[in-house]
Amino acid sequence: MIMSIINQDFIYGPKNLIILGKFGKAHGIMGWLKVISLTETLCNIIDYQPWLVFALSKWHCLFVEYWRYYNKNILVKIKGIKDRNIAFSLANCVINIDVSQLPSLKQNEYYWKDLLGCQVLAKDGYQIGKVTSLIKTGANDVLVVKAITQKFFGIKEYLIPFIQDQVIKNVSLAKRIINVDWDYNSCY
Repeated sequence: MIMSIINQDFIYGPKNLIILGKFGKAHGIMGWLKVISLTETLCNIIDYQPWLVFALSKWHCLFVEYWRYYNKNILVKIKGIKDRNIAFSLANCVINIDVSQLPSLKQNEYYWKDLLGCQVLAKDGYQIGKVTSLIKTGANDVLVVKAITQKFFGIKEYLIPFIQDQVIKNVSLAKRIINVDWDYNSCY
């Protein structure tokens, strides 16, 4: 049996969730599960508990009892899950946490989730587009910005380096605007 969330606030599902990973297949007969972690370091997902998981038509609050590395992945033993059949019911379920569990950030640090959907404006006021995703590179992160209009040669998206002060001049999460010093015409 999986421990369900009894909290009255969760009748319609928890609020302010962020996805940290997903369960893979059940492993062995003792209820272990493979975990596909989306955290920067694979095992960091273990630091954020409880996990909020929607399975068998309701929300569950799960705690990791044990974990270990296994073939470039991690395996977890969830508290209260004792056999493969129950573990199997969690296979492919998304692992969420409440956003309040994330560590506080320093000034000029941002979670990617907060940058998604922000409008990007050039220094001349031109509306370049909206952030649709980010790419992690070795040197710096890169904003993937869907163009508002397909100027000149039909460019549909821009890749703008997220370099504070040099390219990124201001980020206003409250207004959902990122101001950049970046020549959008240089792409043509």
